[in-house]
Amino acid sequence: MLELLIKYEAPLRFGLFASVFAVMAAWEIAAPRRALSMPKAKRWLANPGILIINGVLVRAVFPAAAVGMAMLAGQRGIGLLHFVDLPPLLEIVLAVIALDLAIYLQHVMFHATGFET
Repeated sequence: MLELLIKYEAPLRFGLFASVFAVMAAWEIAAPRRALSMPKAKRWLANPGILIINGVLVRAVFPAAAVGMAMLAGQRGIGLLHFVDLPPLLEIVLAVIALDLAIYLQHVMFHATGFET
């Protein structure tokens, strides 16, 4: 299973992103939290634009950095999931949630500091 995840990492990441983006966009349309400061289309294009630029730069500059660090951590037994014995699928789900939480916190920090789009 790990080989499949590594082989299809890019389409899986994009599929997850597109799914979450679609759900959040529908939620924003159904129940907006505040008045718009800029048109939705402009903001909705800016955020995926940042994602695309980031993805291209990360793949060009650090093509194996994340995978390399994950493999190094696995070899050395580093990381929170090495302290518990969980099924591999549950470990993957927990890792994805933790990484998404980190990205969400980064998103909130950008809004708090005025770097928002």
